[in-house]
Amino acid sequence: MEGKDESEMRHTALMATVFLLIAAAVPASGQIRVGLVSGASLGDYHSDDNAEHSLRTGFAIGGVVDFELTEMVRLRLEPMYIQKGGKGEDASIQEKATLESSMIEIPVFVTLEWGEETRPYLLAGPTVAVMLASDLKGELSGIPVQADMMDVTERFELGFGVGGGLSHSSERVDAFIEGRYVWGISNMMKGGDVTLTSGSLSTVVDFDKDEDWYKYRGMQILVGFTLPVG
Repeated sequence: MEGKDESEMRHTALMATVFLLIAAAVPASGQIRVGLVSGASLGDYHSDDNAEHSLRTGFAIGGVVDFELTEMVRLRLEPMYIQKGGKGEDASIQEKATLESSMIEIPVFVTLEWGEETRPYLLAGPTVAVMLASDLKGELSGIPVQADMMDVTERFELGFGVGGGLSHSSERVDAFIEGRYVWGISNMMKGGDVTLTSGSLSTVVDFDKDEDWYKYRGMQILVGFTLPVG
């Protein structure tokens, strides 16, 4: 229990640090823009297993809050609902598995943009996410199985993203298309017992935090718009 409490305290401290940095960076004056964003999440996960991994396609939808720091530099928050996950297949033991997770994620990016009406930009920064649901679906020797993974999944994820986009201004509206790659820093495996079911049959599987570790990663391709406030 002490190890789990220490892990949760570390995650909470890191999240608090991120938001304090945000508050310190936001200027007292300067243009603020708000808007909406949505798009595709092409997810995978990294681990030490012997499986061949492939992408799982999900979606993301949320908002944008954009603070002007200087003429070229902005602070950009994009709180969103996002689906993550990935697929793995180990032919040697006839095993297929798909991790399906949904989160509330808050990317905190610094953007560098240039140009007039049409402006390319680069972005980079941390991401903080809260896990809402996590499920495992797959096959063992051709038998379909599934499990609710929330009891063995960490509640918070920290990550780091880099990418870029293209923004175009038309009167008050800024429309943009954006792509970024996000690496998960947190090991999402908390460890413990999970009930694996197949129809009316079930069995208990034990997961180890260190041996069964995994981290999410993936590309996000998004479109959206912002409007000035104030």
